[in-house]
Amino acid sequence: GSLPPWISDLTFDNVLIERSVIALVKILETMGKLSEGQETGGSSRMLHKGAPTSGVEQKQGSFHFLGIRNSPGLKSKGLWNSFIDLIGRVGRPKMHPGLRPLGSLRCLDLSGNDLGDEICAKLLDVIHSRESR
Repeated sequence: GSLPPWISDLTFDNVLIERSVIALVKILETMGKLSEGQETGGSSRMLHKGAPTSGVEQKQGSFHFLGIRNSPGLKSKGLWNSFIDLIGRVGRPKMHPGLRPLGSLRCLDLSGNDLGDEICAKLLDVIHSRESR
């Protein structure tokens, strides 16, 4: 599944469970791969379910705002690490922007999730890292 390319702001407020975030991460990873294929002229130029764009490039969603708020039940560090990897990674060579589906974020709201110090530190490290820009 994917979202229309004109959607740039998403908020999930007290509605996600762990399984939902795992699905969201997979969708965003797929969107990043589709965008990568479009930017490199690869054969991934498809809207959905195998329908070609017939020569019209339609870039997958580029998010400016994302909110996952008030979901304190999302405790898994692995879950949050997978989500943060969508923004960028520290200590690795610079990733192609298409492989960072959340690399275009201008605002991220994770309030009310009881993330803890370790996850908050990793997120800040990624956000302030040169490799993530």
